[in-house]
Amino acid sequence: MYAVNQKVAKGDALNSHAEGRVSLDARNATEYGMARTFIRIAWVRSSGTDDNSGSQPRRGQWFNGLSQSYGALQTGFQASNAFVQLGGFTAGRTESQAWVGPTLQQRTAMVGSNGRVNLLQYTAALGSGMTLTGAVEDAAELRNGIFGAAPTAGLTYTTAASTAAAAAGNTTQGTGGDSNNISNRFPDAIASFDVSQAWGTFKLAGVLHNVQPQDNVGVDSKTGWAIMAGTKILLPSLAAGDNILFHGAYGVGASGRTFGNVVTDTNPTNASATMNVLSVGVYDGVQLNNTLSLSKSYSFGAQFQHYFTPTVSAYVAGSYAAVDYGSNANKTVGTSGKLPHDFNMYAAELGVIWTPVAGLEVNPSVAYGKATLKVAEVNGFNSAKNLKSDDQYAVRLRVARSF
Repeated sequence: MYAVNQKVAKGDALNSHAEGRVSLDARNATEYGMARTFIRIAWVRSSGTDDNSGSQPRRGQWFNGLSQSYGALQTGFQASNAFVQLGGFTAGRTESQAWVGPTLQQRTAMVGSNGRVNLLQYTAALGSGMTLTGAVEDAAELRNGIFGAAPTAGLTYTTAASTAAAAAGNTTQGTGGDSNNISNRFPDAIASFDVSQAWGTFKLAGVLHNVQPQDNVGVDSKTGWAIMAGTKILLPSLAAGDNILFHGAYGVGASGRTFGNVVTDTNPTNASATMNVLSVGVYDGVQLNNTLSLSKSYSFGAQFQHYFTPTVSAYVAGSYAAVDYGSNANKTVGTSGKLPHDFNMYAAELGVIWTPVAGLEVNPSVAYGKATLKVAEVNGFNSAKNLKSDDQYAVRLRVARSF
């Protein structure tokens, strides 16, 4: 359960999220190596506009409430993990191989590829705790689509901001946005190198990501890419369990691989560029005047966790991310509300974890985030408020038990 500050009448300041998970893990040794089947089924009940997803009902996974609570009450049921393994092969649904966690923070979880996908992969053990993995992953859940389409003949500009933009030569259809009209043609290709030793862990991964245009003849697709790295360093000299985490990602045409997917079903706290009023679109590219150009994006963060006693620890975490659309930034007009403007955002969190008994965690935390548009004018964007920046703080209490 957590609360967020709200600057407008619309929107819930109190949000709650209850989730139950059942895991089934069967393993047996064979002449080909370990054979494993793993299934995790999750049931979710959420209340509050800040906690809920607009994408999950469209996917048929979550279901909205009724009447005045429509969109503020949701129930979800999903197979968050379902895979089989034989030797080094894995097939099914699990965490993306390009995920460079781990990380504890929730409100600051701008971590590359922090979602679950359908995949096929092979992992080879190199010895001394090192592995090399190659994978193909369904790109549908870790892409952010593109904005815009070909110019529309006879397009009528209906707002003063859009008229001014048109006069400046910034002309494109202003109704585009998400992935609804984007074809899923090719899987993402992943390669990763992992190290796990007494000092901690390290992971380096690279992704090739196909970016399709909106359904439009004459516009070619492009290949985006991303590279990410993460490490966890153990600090037993301070206290048993102490550690520090670092992660970072940079991508071209692959913002879902740098920010993490802003609509992923594995991140109920909506770690995106959405604050109280300002909601910035995050896209893999912009389709302007029959040309598809790819966005550049990056994120990085760190976290330090210290154990005061074996059952009580505290952590401080922070992250920073930015998106650059190049010459296409701030050149689209319309009323979609999430236009492709360059922006950056940062967040910080302070939390405590108490483990009174084995498997039970009580985790209160407080977090702050801010997003800022990097534009001289906000053409057609949120014209009612004309915002260039917005912030949000959240207080959260998480209680979880695993057994």
